[in-house]
Amino acid sequence: MICSLTSESSVQSLPCVPYLATQQWYAEWLHRRLQGNSEAAARTAASSACQLRPRDFTHCVLPSPSGEIRLSVAVEGGSGILKRLRPEDVRMSGHGRWPSVHLGAFNALYGRTAYFDHLYDSLTAAYNDVEGNPLYELCECLHGLQTALFLPADTLRSFAMLSHAEHLRLQDICSEYARVYRPCVPLLDLLMRYGPDAIFVLLSMVQE
Repeated sequence: MICSLTSESSVQSLPCVPYLATQQWYAEWLHRRLQGNSEAAARTAASSACQLRPRDFTHCVLPSPSGEIRLSVAVEGGSGILKRLRPEDVRMSGHGRWPSVHLGAFNALYGRTAYFDHLYDSLTAAYNDVEGNPLYELCECLHGLQTALFLPADTLRSFAMLSHAEHLRLQDICSEYARVYRPCVPLLDLLMRYGPDAIFVLLSMVQE
């Protein structure tokens, strides 16, 4: 897989990120990271706060003008395997050619959005040749692609160093973005439309 960001050994210490995690999950995750929590602790806390079920690690729901589009990752052993194995131990199957279905949905929904061209090639690479690979690899790759866009390196440290005046200005900016926050919609939807400015949407929830 082209976009593998973790090793087989290191993943054991990092909880799996839900497949195309929601804006609520990322707001909770960001809140913990800003508090100084480790990546692992922030992921665990976010998943607990969102009360995730095992199937939530392989499913997402995208909004469309004609109704919801439900996408799911096919896994070896079927969806019931998630009741017996941790998401970190589940492997993906090629059943139903689901990677092509998911990429087609992204193209149809976001092809005309501002950040589609910025993200689509990387998304296509992430879904290439996934059969037999661990679920965590895809989820980790998608997490990396998304956080790289809205939370570049050293951003967390920069927030911690804001002056009082800068913090007040940040609050004003975030309040302008709060209206577009949709907790149950995947963060990808927000990134396709707002790109790096998605950080202000998430921060608007963190600072409530």
